[in-house]
Amino acid sequence: MLNQNSHNSFIDKIIEGLLYSLLAFMPLAFGTVEAWSQQVLIIVSGVIGILFLIKVYLDKGSSLVLSFAYIPVILFVLLVMFQLLRLPASVAGVLSPNTASIKQELLGDLSRMPLTFYPDATVIQLRLVLAIALLFFVVLNVFTTVEKIKRLLLAIIIVGAGVSFIVIA
Repeated sequence: MLNQNSHNSFIDKIIEGLLYSLLAFMPLAFGTVEAWSQQVLIIVSGVIGILFLIKVYLDKGSSLVLSFAYIPVILFVLLVMFQLLRLPASVAGVLSPNTASIKQELLGDLSRMPLTFYPDATVIQLRLVLAIALLFFVVLNVFTTVEKIKRLLLAIIIVGAGVSFIVIA
């Protein structure tokens, strides 16, 4: 029977493998600009998140890494979500006068409007940002030793070099 540390070590290795796979996949899929590649990113990020939750559940004594690095990510996600809110036209006019005037001109009299011109695309991009934010959170909490950080940096170097060679060829 495996003890808790071997469970966590096994889960950490799976998380690392999935993360390295994503690091290789994303540039090869041209930065996940197509819907299918975005779905791969979201699904694999979700699997990594679920594995991380399992790891935290199995390791009762562990604590999450607290860092100021979360603040910019959280603020950015909140900013994107704020752009999706259907604000009264007067508030939208104060926050973004050009957006409000163009929407009024093109769409007629609107009582409420989001600040974004294309809410559907903003939601799609928000999903990607949330997937990347989840990966950021997991990396900060899983890659806590020098050895793991060195492996991650080596994977980034190898992927970057591989993409460079492909571009040069």
